[in-house]
Amino acid sequence: MKKVLVTGATGRTGSLVFKKLANQPKEFTVIGFARSPEKIEQMFGLTKNFIVGNISNQSQIEAAMEDCDGLVILTSAIPKMVVPPSQGKPPEFAYNLGEMPETVDYQGQVNQINAATHLPHVKMYYLEFHKIS
Repeated sequence: MKKVLVTGATGRTGSLVFKKLANQPKEFTVIGFARSPEKIEQMFGLTKNFIVGNISNQSQIEAAMEDCDGLVILTSAIPKMVVPPSQGKPPEFAYNLGEMPETVDYQGQVNQINAATHLPHVKMYYLEFHKIS
């Protein structure tokens, strides 16, 4: 059985991948990695099989991956709507402090990749989606 760490496990895609792997208990032991214990409980009802941490902290990622066979990177910066649309004007979005794309999408993923490369037994899986209009 493979033990897999899913980062971004409370996000849209991360939660789907976490559930899909968790539904295959003969093949995988899945561990979710997310920032918010409240969001974990809200989405999954419990925090079992989750590690609360931040991808900006490489030592937390390394500790979470210590006995894992695989890493699925599904973290992403998500803007919040600060002004809703009104009378033909589009909504306005902003990022929370410390959650800018440079921090999450770049440095956070660099931290995850670096952590995995320090643990040669870990295989990485990176899923990337692009909307094409």
